[in-house]
Amino acid sequence: MASMALVCLTMSWLAFQAAGKLRANEWLKAELVVGGEETTLVLAGVRDGYLYIVEESEDLRNWSERDRFYGEAGDSLVERPLGLFDEGFIRLRLVEILPVPEDFARIPAGAFLMGSPTNELGRSEDETQREVTLTNEFYLSKTEVTWSDWTAVRDWGLSHGYEGLAIGKNGREGDESGMHPVTEVSRSNAVKWCNARSERDGRTPVYYTSENFSSDNVLRSGSPTPFADWSADGYRLPTEAEWEYACRAETTTAFYTGGITHADSSPLDSNLDLAGWYGGNSENATHPVRSKLAKAFGLFDMHGNVREWCWDWYCPYEGNAVDPKGPETGEIRVFRGGSWGEGASECRAANRDGFSPTPATDNYGFRIALNSTP
Repeated sequence: MASMALVCLTMSWLAFQAAGKLRANEWLKAELVVGGEETTLVLAGVRDGYLYIVEESEDLRNWSERDRFYGEAGDSLVERPLGLFDEGFIRLRLVEILPVPEDFARIPAGAFLMGSPTNELGRSEDETQREVTLTNEFYLSKTEVTWSDWTAVRDWGLSHGYEGLAIGKNGREGDESGMHPVTEVSRSNAVKWCNARSERDGRTPVYYTSENFSSDNVLRSGSPTPFADWSADGYRLPTEAEWEYACRAETTTAFYTGGITHADSSPLDSNLDLAGWYGGNSENATHPVRSKLAKAFGLFDMHGNVREWCWDWYCPYEGNAVDPKGPETGEIRVFRGGSWGEGASECRAANRDGFSPTPATDNYGFRIALNSTP
């Protein structure tokens, strides 16, 4: 899997002039070969288990990515054409590939019909079906983030430069187990929490305060509109398309346990009762995660318990799409899945809605995603 932690060539990142030898560690030998219109990076000793990132800069402060690749066999020789360098600097970063945490499920790449058929009970006009292709596999947490998990990362974050992370709540009147989904945390808080867990686990954060994805701009405080580095290996919110694709798990019905039979909370919808907690069976409360039937991908509570934040700004669908991430701007962010207090129609796989990213209530939570290496 493509999870990564920073491994430096020496004690810190190094910058190298765009001609001549590159200093390296004890097993990697690097050299820049400059000739005519082409500069080639030659590496000997490339090993698997690492991502190799070549970055360039004109001032040693602002860096942009020039090339990246994954290592293969040990002691292998790799030549990477980099184009023309007139002047400036490059640096080489080695990023170790970490194992996937056990509480994540692999979601394969694929295509699906996003939205609902016109005859589905409880559907809304914003669910017009479209074909969506996800070209890369990814990983999704098997459960919604629990209050116990939230608290552990929050405590770490507050002692490592993070500010404004809410204390949250153990669901809605949750028990002492701490295994209810965390609630009363805003989407803005969820994004910062993702970064805090990434840094705690040695991963590269996804969310930044500007399009310059440097360590100085990691989103750690306030509630600005985040910029996402989609190539980073850190934790993030799933896109709306990733969420629905994972929820469906190759099914086409309203719930992964079958079709919808009743749109409201009463009478009980037997298919939804198997999959999640909603207004018809929750007794107006959250419940510990993993207490309903898992889906084919090994995910729990995709229907009900708490609403789950996604990355996208809310907007109407705009036809078929490949790896969609929503518009660049908007007013409200998408949430999915329904909650403990809603009817069956709000918990369908296709149901979608939006809300401001800053309020915190007792029916919103989230789950997190990880990228995968090729």
